[in-house]
Amino acid sequence: MTRASSRDRFREIDGIFDAALDLAPDEREAFLARACGNDATLRKEVDTLLDAHDRSATFLESPAVQIGAAMLSDELPSSTYQLERAGPFRIVRELGHGGMGVVYLAEREGAEFEQHVALKLIRHAGRSDALTRRFIEERRILAKLEHPGIARFIDGGLTERGMPYLAMELAEGEPIDVYCDARQLTIDQRIVVFVAVCDAVQYAHEHLIIHRDLKPSNIVVTAAGQLKLLDFGIAKLLDPMREDGDGATQTGLVALTPDYAAPEQLRGQPVSTATDTYALCVLLYTLLAGRRPYEVCGRTPAEVERIVCEVEPVRPSATLDGRTADDAERARARGTTADRLRRQLRGDLDLIVTKALHKEPARRYSSAAALRDDLQRFRSGLPIRARPDSAGYRLRKFAHRHRAALGAAIITLVALVTAIAFSAVQMREAERQRDAAMREIRRQRATMEVQAVLAGDSRDAEGRPLSVQQRIAIAERLLSRQFSSEPWLVAEVMVGLSGRLYDLGDRNAQRQMLMRARDIARAANAPTQLALADCVRVSSLAYDRRLDSARVALAEAQAALARPGGRTDLATAMCLDAEGRLLDGEGKPDSAVAVLRRAVALAQRGDASAIRLQTMTALGTALRGTGRSREAAAVFHAAVAGLDSAGYQGTDVLPNVVSFLTASLNELGELAAVDSVLRAAIESQAVVTGQHASGLLNFLYGYDKLRLGLLDSADVWITRAMRDTTEGAGGLSAYFPPAITQLRLEQGRLAEARAHFATLPTGTLIRRVNRSWLGARISYAEGDVREALRMLEDSLRAIAGSVERLPAALAMPFVTAAEWRLAAGEPQRADSLAALARLAGAVDTLALERNAYVGRAELVRARARLALGDARAARTAAGRAIPALANGYGPASRWTREARAFRDSLPR
Repeated sequence: MTRASSRDRFREIDGIFDAALDLAPDEREAFLARACGNDATLRKEVDTLLDAHDRSATFLESPAVQIGAAMLSDELPSSTYQLERAGPFRIVRELGHGGMGVVYLAEREGAEFEQHVALKLIRHAGRSDALTRRFIEERRILAKLEHPGIARFIDGGLTERGMPYLAMELAEGEPIDVYCDARQLTIDQRIVVFVAVCDAVQYAHEHLIIHRDLKPSNIVVTAAGQLKLLDFGIAKLLDPMREDGDGATQTGLVALTPDYAAPEQLRGQPVSTATDTYALCVLLYTLLAGRRPYEVCGRTPAEVERIVCEVEPVRPSATLDGRTADDAERARARGTTADRLRRQLRGDLDLIVTKALHKEPARRYSSAAALRDDLQRFRSGLPIRARPDSAGYRLRKFAHRHRAALGAAIITLVALVTAIAFSAVQMREAERQRDAAMREIRRQRATMEVQAVLAGDSRDAEGRPLSVQQRIAIAERLLSRQFSSEPWLVAEVMVGLSGRLYDLGDRNAQRQMLMRARDIARAANAPTQLALADCVRVSSLAYDRRLDSARVALAEAQAALARPGGRTDLATAMCLDAEGRLLDGEGKPDSAVAVLRRAVALAQRGDASAIRLQTMTALGTALRGTGRSREAAAVFHAAVAGLDSAGYQGTDVLPNVVSFLTASLNELGELAAVDSVLRAAIESQAVVTGQHASGLLNFLYGYDKLRLGLLDSADVWITRAMRDTTEGAGGLSAYFPPAITQLRLEQGRLAEARAHFATLPTGTLIRRVNRSWLGARISYAEGDVREALRMLEDSLRAIAGSVERLPAALAMPFVTAAEWRLAAGEPQRADSLAALARLAGAVDTLALERNAYVGRAELVRARARLALGDARAARTAAGRAIPALANGYGPASRWTREARAFRDSLPR
């Protein structure tokens, strides 16, 4: 069948199907008999569409995680693996798969020419008639399109088993974001590539088709540089003559990608071309800034809807501050530096993106063509339509285009104005610096007096050493007496002194001191110091979950800042830090992240730099709360480096922040990186203190050695931490039982493992996961394989069914279950479990190549595919496992070596 005749055939099927929908059920049979005549194939195609349409009400209503949990007991149809041909096409191998379909490389048989195609089949054809309906709708849509930027429809029909298929142009290439980054395309070059996407989308819109799932993986660029738009699986026809409207593709269905979905999609409202324009702009934002405007990975549907529909995204230029390794990496991928990239994005590109991401569809660009035209106007130096047409703006654009002609006149004018103003500015700045220097001298003197009291060997009347609390009280009295003429100074130093009480865990005493400092500042009309006292109170109250009191204190702090002379960088940064901690405590981590980013940016300069590291730690914690572990790790890395250079080695502060960093890296499955971080921290503490590191660092190092499979080393470090109760290890008591249980289990000391297992703490999700995993492993080691499998899979199914996204903590338990099923001779079930392990571990795209647990999952899948007789798929999976294992465990690890050996044993 030629492509032209295929298109004609689908138009015939579609016309009969639409007409039949308008008839009552008792009238359809006679109509179909007349319309289809003796063409049995035509009648079968139309009947399939009608039957699927009538039974499609519940399509995709279950959350993805529930579907995943169901896979624990459901197998894929065997036909998926046994199918060898579809119509005139012979299937060669699988190219990829998703929740809806499987795509194969196929070749046309019996033709006088060679033709390779991408052949798509429904993954679970026997389970959802609505899925069949959507699939055939995709065939109808593709048959309407003929554009160089859209993968062409070639053929379609039914297999011998009655499964619908479609054959389309084989578009081999890289996702658009990968293509641009790999070639370090500049901003201008990326806009050129993106304009081609707009052209393809505009063509679809002109043919009354909305794609509704525009994202990088559906837009590839071939080796020849040709862009191809793929996957119209959830596209929507805007044909006003269709009575069924959206039919089986109602926006209420969960058939979309949340990262790129428009607000109206998430709310279940009618979609339009503005919906695709929104997704295009999310893509543009990603190409320009190197990150998406929202991070919704791992969120509940309600959280996703709130973020996309209510939270205003930061402008692309504001995602860079030029000081982090991530900023430098994103800029490098765009052939520039972070500062230059920020300047390139600031202004018109920020405005274009802001307009296209507007929450209200009517206020976005009216079409993909309008977005494309504004980008082309930007490239040409013309005024963009996203900005109001003010005279000043037009003048600036004119000046930009004619800057050479205006340069000399502007330089002359600036020189004259500068000469007049320079002297006055210099004088005012000198006075300001003098006053600031005098205040800083007084502040340092007062601080030194306080420190001398705290560090001294004061004793009471009977010669007994004073407690820390008693020395703090003496320091406060000394401060009030010696600096009574400068109440602003007394109040400010008291705020700092209260932190010692916080470190001691006596937050009630800390807040009482802050209230005294507050009274002194208020009586002296010192709004800055009043704000400082209130902001520190907010953090203390939020820590104790006294959120109502914290909100009142924050309002009082903000009122003090608003008074004349109240706002300084230090006070503003501290109050932003307090607000962020309060928001995080209220369960609003996204809002906390936005506020804490402002605090960190402000704390980069001036007298606020002292709290920068404290605020960075709060920011990293909030980022982890949003599921953005990789961003959190980058922030904690920077905080650790800052603490190290600021002289915090040997204190309790540095190990605490290192623990936050390693927790983030563990969530990412980067165990080799954890080992490197901890080794450096332990060596640093040994140099500074002249003795071994804190119990916390020893424990973390030992637990990581355990995860890496280095049992002897793990035993040494964990035992040292357990003995070391004088350096902070006592607070680790809840973490010892799972570590020791796992260690003894892997050492084969099962009786000891059982004894420690009985003391495992319960409560949090992580602890529940640990308990079920270790309990099942003990049963397995004792030979009760059936009970171990039942225990582990039941617990995994229960946990997976209670969350919206599989947590990273489930990755290794799923791997264990998959390995056991493979050992039991059940490769199909092992493959399904390993797929869920990969899903849990893939917290972001980088995790696919860096996460140890993803690598373990891929290695199980490779062995399962070989057991199923598919050596080619086994080699592909092993190839994916190797980089993940090498980065996660280390290139010389046992797992990496096994994966390499397995891949090399397979035929090429």
